[in-house]
Amino acid sequence: MKIPLRELEEARRNPDAYLKKRRNSTGFNFNPKSKYRTLVRSVHTFHRNGNDSNVAQDYLEENFAKQFKDQKQLAQYIEKLGQYVSDFKNTGATVFRVKDILVIPLNTEFKEAGFYISGEIPRLDITPDGYTAWLFSNKPIEWEDEIRLPLIQSAYAEILKVEEQEVKVNIYDFLANEHTSFQFSKNKLTDAKNELQKILTLIQTLEKDNKQN
Repeated sequence: MKIPLRELEEARRNPDAYLKKRRNSTGFNFNPKSKYRTLVRSVHTFHRNGNDSNVAQDYLEENFAKQFKDQKQLAQYIEKLGQYVSDFKNTGATVFRVKDILVIPLNTEFKEAGFYISGEIPRLDITPDGYTAWLFSNKPIEWEDEIRLPLIQSAYAEILKVEEQEVKVNIYDFLANEHTSFQFSKNKLTDAKNELQKILTLIQTLEKDNKQN
C-alpha cells in the first residue's frame, strides 16, 4: 500500500476510516488551477533559476493571466512571493534539492508487505549546521503534533548519512508569510518510528480482516 506523507496523520488518527476512504476513493482530486499551487510553482521556478525573483514573478504573472479571469488577487500573491524570497535570503542557506521525493525507510517486513510511504519535499537546503527540509502550507496546522515531521528528520538523516541532529524540518506558512523550525530529540524520533510501525501493523491487520469478511 502506498501512503502519501500528507495522509499519514489521517491514517494515524483513524486507520479504519482511512482504509474505508481509500477503498471508496475514485481517484486523486487535483486542481491545477489553484492560486496557491500557482504560487508554489513560482517558488519552484525561483529556485530552479538560480534564485532569480524576476523569473519567478514573471511566471506567477503569466500563469495568473492564463488561468484566472479575476486578477484582483495577483498583487497579493506577488507580495507573498516577495516575502518568501526575503525570508529565503535571510536564512543564508543554499538550496540542495527542489521538489525532492522522499521515501521513508521501512524495515524488510513492511517493504515485503507492500508498504511505501513517500512525499514531495518542496525544498532541501544545505546550512552551516547540516540540512533543512522544508514543507509549505497555506492553512493552520498543529505541526508539532504531526508524526511526519520527526519521520522526515529521521529519514533524511539516514538517506544523507548524517547525524539526526544535523537535520531540521521547517514549515513555510504562506498564510502568515513566516516560517517555523522544528528539530526533534533522539527519543522523539524513536517514538515516531515505533508509532509508525504500530500504525502499519494495524493497517495490515485491518486489511486482512476485510479480505476475510
